[in-house]
Amino acid sequence: ERLSRLQDAQRRIQERKNLAHVGREVEVLVDGTSKKTADVLSGRDPHNRVVNFPGNEDRIGQMVHVRITSAGPHSLVGEECS
Repeated sequence: ERLSRLQDAQRRIQERKNLAHVGREVEVLVDGTSKKTADVLSGRDPHNRVVNFPGNEDRIGQMVHVRITSAGPHSLVGEECS
């Protein structure tokens, strides 16, 4: 039970920290597609946070500017800046 409470607290803390990034633009190194959705790319920002955003596989291996639109406890979600 103690571990479960600790994990819940950590999830809430991380989600609050991730929500602070909504609206910001970050540079993302695209490393592949999302584990959940094939037409969503996944990468990491300079602080090693996971960022998911819609895009084509030809962006894999590239640095892409992404505006963060939402956040959860484990990752950020965004859209590629034009």
